[in-house]
Amino acid sequence: MAILGCSDEQSQAEQDPPKKEKETRSENLKKFMGEFQRYVLAGDNELSIDYGRSLFPTQETFEMACTFEKDSEGYQLISEWIRTTKPRNAKNYLKIYPFRAWQTEIIVTSMTGAELASSTDKSVGFHEEAGALARAGLLRSDQEFFSVDFRKSGDQVGQRYELFVWDSERKRWKMLGPIWRALSHSKKN
Repeated sequence: MAILGCSDEQSQAEQDPPKKEKETRSENLKKFMGEFQRYVLAGDNELSIDYGRSLFPTQETFEMACTFEKDSEGYQLISEWIRTTKPRNAKNYLKIYPFRAWQTEIIVTSMTGAELASSTDKSVGFHEEAGALARAGLLRSDQEFFSVDFRKSGDQVGQRYELFVWDSERKRWKMLGPIWRALSHSKKN
């Protein structure tokens, strides 16, 4: 969105819509994951399973967030992993998210694929393997990726879930999760 005729009196937020959108997405994901956590902790299995199932990645999610241009073999391995890795039953969707009642602080971090690729700081809020995927060219450089860290208040480390993407076409959150495991599994075989 271009803003024509910006005056000096306009705030930086009004001149920089992408930053504002990024903050809105982060807050939206924080709210979504907070609701999911509350449903799980309350024992509402029906809603919890719906949340878990909705986050599970699809081939469309993968194609939106990843690219094969620099590593077609890695792309194919991850694509196959996403197609074949599914919980065996509905309750297994909840095992992916072992929320704890004492994890009351939710921290959301966002970075583009390009930012992940150029980051060498291990405290950026993403697993180092997410950065490796970005450096290998498997994550789209212009795609925004998010991580969500559930922590006990005051702790520096908690339970982190990562590589969330906003699917703007389907208007929903998806989590690619630890897709780097597809590459490590292939190295073992």
